[in-house]
Amino acid sequence: MSITKYYLVILAVGFIASLSACQKVIDVKANTSPSQIVIEGDLTDVRGIQYIKINQSVAYTETNTYPAVTGADVRITDNLGNTWKFSETQPGLYAFNNLRGIAGRTYTLNVKNGEQSYIAVSAMPARVPLDSIHIRDITFGNDTHKIIVAYYNDPKDIANQYRYVMRINGVLSRSIYADDDRLTNGNAIQENLYPQNDDNDFLDINPGDQIEVEMQCIDKDVFKYWYTLRQQYRGGPGGGTAPGNPPSNISNHALGYFSAHTTQTKKIIAK
Repeated sequence: MSITKYYLVILAVGFIASLSACQKVIDVKANTSPSQIVIEGDLTDVRGIQYIKINQSVAYTETNTYPAVTGADVRITDNLGNTWKFSETQPGLYAFNNLRGIAGRTYTLNVKNGEQSYIAVSAMPARVPLDSIHIRDITFGNDTHKIIVAYYNDPKDIANQYRYVMRINGVLSRSIYADDDRLTNGNAIQENLYPQNDDNDFLDINPGDQIEVEMQCIDKDVFKYWYTLRQQYRGGPGGGTAPGNPPSNISNHALGYFSAHTTQTKKIIAK
């Protein structure tokens, strides 16, 4: 099985960290795959500029430079017949200004690049209010670390999926956070979010640090994408799954995702 470099770069950090304690040199051979289009699209319920990013994957042996896909025709339509044509603001980045998605509507992304067309469908779920975020101390062995806890009430009798994005002093945590309510439907939730740095270690939180947590309510297909990537990021000896491209909701063998989701952000300062 082959895996594109686009995802190997994401997973390599955790894999290298898991091998750091080994003395034996291991030659990891990764099969390469043909270049594929990579589409990353987000449509939120916050009015503003919405972006669709389109690149081309590269072989694992090449540098971390992903060629931009320029000149594509990019449109989003909803189930009421509205259409928005995105403009290319810089190579590979397509935008539409002053746009917001509406919970309960279904959105279809259409990308045409030359003779190839790609379609993705995402239904924007209802927003689940994020009540607050707090800092909690946890102990691993002799070490004490600080984690962030998100508090909210999951609606009962409704299937919900969530993704979280954390930044500390503007620096994005490398952890991938995705969860659903399969076992916690209708409960008061305390979601533990573990901040990690580029070495897959705890990202220390110090007094005065500014913590920002974004909570997204996502649909099932987008959840599968982020959850699979999360499981692979945890990979390595003793855990995780074999690396592979996560399941995309985009047609025609494209990589990436299109997510119509609600978003909300809470901020705190560490004491």
